[in-house]
Amino acid sequence: MAARSAAFLAAGLLLAGCSWLSGTTPPASCPIVSKVGDAAKLIRFAPGGSQDLSNIAFEAGIMDITGGCSTIDNGLRVDMTADFLAGKGPADAEGKARFEYFVAIVGQDQKVLAREQFSTEIPFLATKTRNGIKEALQETVPLGKGQQGADFHIYVGFVLTPEELAYNRAHPGS
Repeated sequence: MAARSAAFLAAGLLLAGCSWLSGTTPPASCPIVSKVGDAAKLIRFAPGGSQDLSNIAFEAGIMDITGGCSTIDNGLRVDMTADFLAGKGPADAEGKARFEYFVAIVGQDQKVLAREQFSTEIPFLATKTRNGIKEALQETVPLGKGQQGADFHIYVGFVLTPEELAYNRAHPGS
């Protein structure tokens, strides 16, 4: 498991300790954490080829995000684990799925307050065509007077090229 740490400066949060699990509504004192719809999957085609199914190098998805939050000196610490799963495509030449993803904190006005990008890879082992990893992430958000964790949203998504984003939007169920 790769450990990632990022300090995010955002308008603060006032809260007691809390925890949440993906798919449930977090307590009022924790930020909401979710995947970005159009950026929750990645289909990477081999370079120089078409967007034909036979030219897929790999497919990857953000499967689950779990974690919790707690108070620290003048702030909120959010510990999360993002689960990624990748499948080897017919045009795979590297034996691994190499990609970037982001974590962003958004305020009530939907303005991005902080964003960090990470690189990782998932190896395809011997005869296995699928594999997964867990990425541990930690964000620290300074507390401001009168704000709560629910005033913020943390998003996780793949960093996509314009062509990859267009493909996701044209093929929402794939």
